[in-house]
Amino acid sequence: MIGSLTLPRAEPLVFFGPPDMAHTSAKTCRVWQTVREMIGRWIRDLFFFPIPSVLSASAEAMLNREKEFVARFWDPAYPLDLNYPLQQEIRDTFSVYDQPIQLDVDGERLQATCRIIESKGADENSLNFVHVLGSLSTVDNTISAPYPYLAEYLNKKKEDPTLPSARFILISQYNTSCNGVSWRPKTIAEWGKALSQMLEALAKKFDRLHCALGHSNGTISLGVALNLLSPGAIPSLSCFDRGPSSTQSVSKGYWGGAPLYFLANQSGWTVDLGQELHTFYEHKNASACIVFGALQDYYFPGEAGLTEHPLIAKLEAENKVNVFLFNPPDQLVHPRAHHALRADLLNGNYLIRASNQMDMAKKNLAQMIVAHSVATR
Repeated sequence: MIGSLTLPRAEPLVFFGPPDMAHTSAKTCRVWQTVREMIGRWIRDLFFFPIPSVLSASAEAMLNREKEFVARFWDPAYPLDLNYPLQQEIRDTFSVYDQPIQLDVDGERLQATCRIIESKGADENSLNFVHVLGSLSTVDNTISAPYPYLAEYLNKKKEDPTLPSARFILISQYNTSCNGVSWRPKTIAEWGKALSQMLEALAKKFDRLHCALGHSNGTISLGVALNLLSPGAIPSLSCFDRGPSSTQSVSKGYWGGAPLYFLANQSGWTVDLGQELHTFYEHKNASACIVFGALQDYYFPGEAGLTEHPLIAKLEAENKVNVFLFNPPDQLVHPRAHHALRADLLNGNYLIRASNQMDMAKKNLAQMIVAHSVATR
């Protein structure tokens, strides 16, 4: 009021910019998050989880054929396969069962299933070998992956009858479910977290993990998981067999690799495995580590292989990691089909680089891993 004059009251000014902008920004974030998750699923299923959730008729038939082959391996009603010379001894020595494990990954209750192959009469003193399988294996469809280690354990047992019983634990990235539906991680971080919880549970149940071996993409989840483990769950020996150096180095081998790497990076599907191991072995009182590679590996050749990572070379120079690089002859099925060669077929004859030449001079890969694992008891 000015004197006796009452001024009219104007409507308050309202600046609508921030509310609208906030609404638009939130909507944009939700859209981007949806797009990002779609890209992540595409990258994940294309490169990391190539067995589709819904199989075609031909793929399902092939998978069922592989499962039947594994079932026959253990069934005494079927004849022995000459490709597995110690098959009968393995049947006589080991029993097979599945071990469920409850997980909680970022609020999701999951159930994972491991395949246990253990000596009949195994006890708390058993040697425990964890095998994180590659991206084309489930716990039901592979015997060629664990066979060399089972056979080598039996050979060591013949040499030293006092050797404890053994337990081989197979872990596949496909044998995890949520509410009865197959579960796949949204990111590599989730993938590593799930495996770390499995290793924690196994270490608690079986007291100690003498060896954890990752093959192919299994090296990725194992490398990420190591940095999440409590001291009591860290394996005495960790082995990385024919894994990638980093997703960026692998992307250089693909046409259109740069945009693929960008999309993977934006969606949580990149990893620098050499950096993960460097972080672990530089900053923790860690276990022994062995890294294996094949020079002409079809998937991870040359600098794409973990053996060629500069930080692995640094750890090797510090005697924290042992590195072994093989160059087998060309294979009939494919000249560079070295990625999936059985561990007992990679031996000192093909060795072109070794942290310890004497270690592999008369041994194959499976023999060395079992020998080092036994030495940790």
